[in-house]
Amino acid sequence: ALAMAVAAAGVAAIGRRLASPRAGLFAGLIFAVLPEISWYGQDARSYAMVTALATTASYLLVRVLGAAGSRRGWLAAYGLALTGLGLVNIFGLVLIPAHGLTVALAARRPGDRPAGDRRPGARLLAGWLAVAGVAVALVSPLCWLVWRQRAPENWLKTPGIGTLAVLPDLVGPPALAGVVLLIIACGILLSAVGGRARIRADWLPWLPALPALPALCLPWLLLPPAMLLAGSLIQPVYTLRYILFVLPALALIAGTALAAFGRVAGALALAIVVLVAFPAQLQARWRGAHGDNIAMADAIVAAARRPGDAVLYASTGARNMSAAYPDGLAVLRNIALNQGPVPSGTLAGTYLPAPAVRGRLASVHRVWVVEVRKDSMPLRLPLLQGTGFRLVRKWRTSDIWLMLYRHRLSRR
Repeated sequence: ALAMAVAAAGVAAIGRRLASPRAGLFAGLIFAVLPEISWYGQDARSYAMVTALATTASYLLVRVLGAAGSRRGWLAAYGLALTGLGLVNIFGLVLIPAHGLTVALAARRPGDRPAGDRRPGARLLAGWLAVAGVAVALVSPLCWLVWRQRAPENWLKTPGIGTLAVLPDLVGPPALAGVVLLIIACGILLSAVGGRARIRADWLPWLPALPALPALCLPWLLLPPAMLLAGSLIQPVYTLRYILFVLPALALIAGTALAAFGRVAGALALAIVVLVAFPAQLQARWRGAHGDNIAMADAIVAAARRPGDAVLYASTGARNMSAAYPDGLAVLRNIALNQGPVPSGTLAGTYLPAPAVRGRLASVHRVWVVEVRKDSMPLRLPLLQGTGFRLVRKWRTSDIWLMLYRHRLSRR
């Protein structure tokens, strides 16, 4: 959540510097309204931090290109941001070629400089290449380790036409994506016709032909997805959330377009975006939005458990759920567990074979079975066949099934 807040502030700062205070405000608000930003702002994985670091690096690149004197301080800060980006998630490094294109455009000579003097652009390009190279070098040991451990990513598939078709889902539902694209189109038209919200180009004194904000945002928005999709034709490395960090670029383009509407019309258009995004925002914020409503499942177990109850995790993906909350699943004895995570050096521990588990069940009166399943209730667990246990109650929370079994000879 804090990372997404940093990203929103960075979006606003870039928009303010490259376009106008109004464009920066609109861009930051559009970024915050996007449902995927809220969803990943709640998700305890790297993608919000990648988005924040990509936005920070882009802001620092703007300062590098706009520096009137020495760029060394801004370049050093930019290099640190790139290094952090790669360390948090190596796929974030595909932002570097996008920034490289922006720098290459900025390194072009202005027409009013002496012919043959290419030193300013060359120095800029050389400084950027040095900093980007150091960042990649620092992250390269992690890249090597990740490549060696790529087997768990074998669920990634070679992209096809369907992969391209779902790219707008990154923005949100089709209606929201359509509204955002319509705002961008109208903003471009208004800027061309009425000259409103002209984008400042003074930070790119060597690039009179292309406004500053598109020079930064278009490579940022388009190159990372294109590179990961192209690379996936050789080795699958793409899924939609890996390119979440391009959304600030889209928000910047949309915010600048809104600024072209004027103050009142822009605010009204922003209100329409908020209204269209509102249902998806609600969907992203309910307890089961991330698939497994562990909180409710744990509360059910905490209310219905009895001393001596055991638990069996029928789904491998459910084995770590007891780590989330202290009052329900964590209290139950995991009857199939052989060694815990720390002694076994694994994430979820090691488990006994079925005959050993059946032996342990002989001393249990009640056992909870936890299974993750999106469709109808699973059939009887094969492990319990012939053990004298019968199903007495079942619950479902999101995709988690809780089934309570009691031994037929037990009166508890």
